[in-house]
Amino acid sequence: MNIPEDISEEVSSELSVTLQYVISTTQDDLPVTLLMVQAMMETDLLEEMSDNGLIDPADHDSVSEELDALVESFGDAAANGFVRPQASEILSNVIENCIDHNSDAGPPTLGQVRRALHDGLVSELISIGEIEDGEEQAIYDEIDRLIDLHGDSAPAGEFLAYP
Repeated sequence: MNIPEDISEEVSSELSVTLQYVISTTQDDLPVTLLMVQAMMETDLLEEMSDNGLIDPADHDSVSEELDALVESFGDAAANGFVRPQASEILSNVIENCIDHNSDAGPPTLGQVRRALHDGLVSELISIGEIEDGEEQAIYDEIDRLIDLHGDSAPAGEFLAYP
């Protein structure tokens, strides 16, 4: 089965969070598959995630239906290929800073975050201890990777490491 390289772009953030949750909490060494997640959803996975504040109970049906459609199209494919990339905790802090100090009409985009970084935000965050001096290049590399994958105009808030 040929799975498009950019399939994670088509997956809702709610399903992506669900897949990532299963991947990160599964104790088994075997790769997590779509069928495995589907079976877990038939028990209490979504309720557990709602109890932990990771997914809104109102989204349970749509997440289940979306996963069913993926299983129908891609079978028992590895789940990690369907997870939307997230920013690291450090870049998430930078994005949060941009959201909090954004004077534009809409939420900041990945491109706006990159411009803010290059316009002195990194130096400011280093000076106040929010990030370490040695982390600067890693932040630039990470934002560039996200922009390469998702484009300059993608809303930055969609990539936060935490809901």
